[in-house]
Amino acid sequence: MTIYKEKNEDIVAFLKGKANPIVDTTASQVAIMQANIDGFLHSISDDELKTIATYLLHVDELNVE
Repeated sequence: MTIYKEKNEDIVAFLKGKANPIVDTTASQVAIMQANIDGFLHSISDDELKTIATYLLHVDELNVE
């Protein structure tokens, strides 16, 4: 998720299916991501998506040994 931070991209737009992924992907990976977005995230509220995005963007900071 650091790529989204580095490029100042909108992960919420991606999770809503309104933006393409910016990570290196294959066509099959994009299809899987799109299926997950369409299947699991379509009924999630904007506030819930923002919460998920915050977690995704900061989870790497939780790596405590």
